[in-house]
Amino acid sequence: MNRKKIILVLLFLIILTGLRFVWLHYFNIGHASFIHNGQAHLKEQGLEGEVLKLSGEWGFYPEQLITPEDINRKNVTVEKRYIQFPEQWFTYIQNQEFSYGTFHLQATIDDALIGQPLSIYIPRFPSASKLYINGELVGESGNPSTKLEGYSAQTLPYTVIFQTDSQELDVLIQVSHDYMPVNFSMHPLLFGTADKIDNVLHFNLLAKIIIMIFTLLLTIAAMFLFCMGYKTKQSFYFSLLMAAITLMVLFDPDGAALLSLPMDQAFRFKLTLFIYVLISIFLLKFAEYFLPDYAPKRLYKILPILYIIYGFLVITLPISIILEHLVILGIIQILSASLVAIQIFKANIDGAPNTFLLILAAIAVFHNVVWSFIKHRIDMLIEFYPLDILIALLLFAGYWICLFLQHVQDIEEKNTKLRLANKSKDDFLAHTSHEMRNPLHSMMHIAQYVLDNPENTITNRDRDELTLLIKVGKKMSLLINDLIDLSQIREHRLRLDQKAVHLHGQTQVVLDMLAHVVEGKPLQIINSVDPSFPVLEADENRLNQILLNLLDNAIKFTKVGTITIQAEVVNDYAVIKVADTGAGIEKGHLEKIFLPYEQVISEDNLHHAGRGLGLAITKELVELQGGSISVESDVGKGTTVCFTLPLFKGNSLALENTMVDKPLIHSVERAEGLQQLPDSRFKILMVDDERINLTVVSKILDKGQYEITFADNGEEALGHLNAQTFDLVISDVMMPMMSGFELARKIREHYNLSELPILLLTARARPEDIETGFLAGANDYVVKPVEPLELRARVRVLTDLKRAVTDRLSMEAAWLRAQINPHFIFNTINSIYSLMEMDQEKMRDLLDQFIYFLQTSFDFQNTNNLVSLEHEFNLVDAYLAIEKVRFGERIRIHKHIDVDPASVHVPPLLIQTLVENAVKHGILKRQEGGEITIEAVRLGKRCEITVKDNGVGLPKKIKESLRLKTKTDKTGIGLLNTEKRLQQYMGEGLRIESEIDKGTTIRFQLYYKGK
Repeated sequence: MNRKKIILVLLFLIILTGLRFVWLHYFNIGHASFIHNGQAHLKEQGLEGEVLKLSGEWGFYPEQLITPEDINRKNVTVEKRYIQFPEQWFTYIQNQEFSYGTFHLQATIDDALIGQPLSIYIPRFPSASKLYINGELVGESGNPSTKLEGYSAQTLPYTVIFQTDSQELDVLIQVSHDYMPVNFSMHPLLFGTADKIDNVLHFNLLAKIIIMIFTLLLTIAAMFLFCMGYKTKQSFYFSLLMAAITLMVLFDPDGAALLSLPMDQAFRFKLTLFIYVLISIFLLKFAEYFLPDYAPKRLYKILPILYIIYGFLVITLPISIILEHLVILGIIQILSASLVAIQIFKANIDGAPNTFLLILAAIAVFHNVVWSFIKHRIDMLIEFYPLDILIALLLFAGYWICLFLQHVQDIEEKNTKLRLANKSKDDFLAHTSHEMRNPLHSMMHIAQYVLDNPENTITNRDRDELTLLIKVGKKMSLLINDLIDLSQIREHRLRLDQKAVHLHGQTQVVLDMLAHVVEGKPLQIINSVDPSFPVLEADENRLNQILLNLLDNAIKFTKVGTITIQAEVVNDYAVIKVADTGAGIEKGHLEKIFLPYEQVISEDNLHHAGRGLGLAITKELVELQGGSISVESDVGKGTTVCFTLPLFKGNSLALENTMVDKPLIHSVERAEGLQQLPDSRFKILMVDDERINLTVVSKILDKGQYEITFADNGEEALGHLNAQTFDLVISDVMMPMMSGFELARKIREHYNLSELPILLLTARARPEDIETGFLAGANDYVVKPVEPLELRARVRVLTDLKRAVTDRLSMEAAWLRAQINPHFIFNTINSIYSLMEMDQEKMRDLLDQFIYFLQTSFDFQNTNNLVSLEHEFNLVDAYLAIEKVRFGERIRIHKHIDVDPASVHVPPLLIQTLVENAVKHGILKRQEGGEITIEAVRLGKRCEITVKDNGVGLPKKIKESLRLKTKTDKTGIGLLNTEKRLQQYMGEGLRIESEIDKGTTIRFQLYYKGK
């Protein structure tokens, strides 16, 4: 434990002790009264609303139970002695088999107390007592007797309330005790008015109730967590531990719940011992699973068994034998507490999080034990001090809260990693699906060609196997299509063309497609959709896919019976049901069937277990079209899948007209409509100082396809451009303050022709006006008055241009990002992790370089055609710094830059690729490593870059493949891609000089734009 923690512990002890003294000062019960020779002049002392302790020299008649009548008749045969009561009574009964006697006190009270309700509180006496006041029996606990036969022990405290009509009080207490040990504190009697005594006792009882409620809440909370699914042994044993502590407080003789419960003293003692044994057992079992890495597991398994045996003996053996071996309980408690304390300290020393709170809790418990020992030896009535235990429980609860928050954070981090892993999985599947489709179709086509070619002489067995190969290929093709659809749905790239669709006809088409599947099977598919069923608003192809997936799934799991398709109208929606009489699905599995890669598998359908994508895609397709899907099933009776789609809200007459040929003059418009691709709405910025012109033009464009924003002038348009992105700007030429030409020039300062197309509206169609518009940066123009068909066509072309460029940039960015080898990332992370303990400063430097490398590599700037040489060299420096940490002196670097890097531009990642190739395939192929030299010198209006290494050299095969622009297994995609991009930019590629085992030198030139 370090110095800071030691100071905190000392400060914590000071706070605990301070709180204890404050409690003693304000809540010490009763003021001392002067009692001498059995006389107390309470009248002279005066109550003044306070409670007095009746402690002092009482008259004592040993070995005789005196009654008030005996005193009145002077029938007392034993000499009266004066001893300190109750202290010397505790001393008197020690080491005796049976003791009894009578205490006597004569007191005078103030006249003001005559006739008022007065009270005397009698604490726990060992072990039976009767109280007489002014000759009357007013209270008792147990039955004191001169013989064991009539003796009945009961150590419960009790309170008596009485009134007197004189100033004299004659108090007589009969007491007796057997061989039972005294395991509680000695406290004096309390005297005062009834309300004052009641307030004192209620406050004392409230402290116990608070602790009992707190432990009970912890018991319920832990058991609730255990029952709600967190079925850890840790939670279970903690709830039992808290329950045992609650019982300890509840069964304390001062507890209110037991004041009215008569209980044999021996049984009470056994019960108390058994509860303490239970606490020790549950403490060890809880500690075994609480900090398992630091637990002495063998002891924690053996000791509870021994404790259980001892607890059984406590209940069954006679009390005399238990008393002879009472030291065993002390050993159990000390051993259990010591083992747990050692476990906590070991965890804290080892750096386990938040265990310092447990140390403070243990200190609070130890502090309470020490003060309990002190309390037994001072004249102070403090039956129960709650703060130490309460603080310990709060600290333990705080530890659990910190542990819970840490678990929540860990879960969030794991969820993030799982989401990233899931996304990586989806990306991999999507990429792999695209890459596999062409080779798969090629294999299928070759197999079909071999099968259909009459010149091939193949056996019937080979023909069957080729047919099977084609069927398997088709199934795999469906899987690939499902994967592609799923990836498009998750990336929100799936395009829908929702229009009017006839459900009956669509269903019949699907049934025709599946006719060969059910042919020869005892299975019938019934189309119960009415031919006059209302038209749906849906994507025809996707509706076809939905029905195919549902019917294909029903066919798989229905061996014999029927599959029925039904439809009805409910609240402007078509409710379509696909019901089968198949095996059915268990209720607990219904929620899983729409999850990707999930499939309910049983013995009946094990041979049909597949990819589990069809229903997941079906659900997404239904929801994308504004519907919902659900499933009901009974095992052995069948399954019904129900989905909804909106009804078509257009004009039914217009729908019918779409089935009829239109006049020739509309053929162009019809063709343009057929060519429109379903997509998300394009964003158009329209600029005109005449609001009516904006309204008219906007009405020509389809608002379902375009999202239009209006601007009244050029400045407002530039403000919109600064705030959001657009796919097209349509601007009038003639505007006040800023013309359409000037607006176009300002836009071109930030956007090129493909990044943001501009369409000018002009009333002048002369060549010079059109030329001015193009020189200002416009992509196209439309002459006013505007022809709707022409405007729609030109808008469509320009927006498609913008979309095509955007898609191209996205593809290029994805391509460039894919250049980073995952192994490089993993190895770099491992290097960072290994430096964590050895050299944290070096770790931070490496982490900074790695972050910069990733940021630069994934920067969208990489989708540009060119970056500055400075930018490229920074990326190279970051990469070499990372590899330098990983491989140390195996990599030696020399740089000679004799140009202004800001004046040279280079295709992104070009130099970095060459350097990486020199490191991985050059010098690191040697055991001793090597040197890499990077030079940049100016040659007139050009700059020559050289990347040189003394590695193993490039084989001739690789150099030849670069010259021919062809990829081989050893060439790799990096060098070939670099060669092609450099050739496209400069018109010449890489100049490579290489000798085996001597090294490689690669040179190329770039344009130099500096002075």
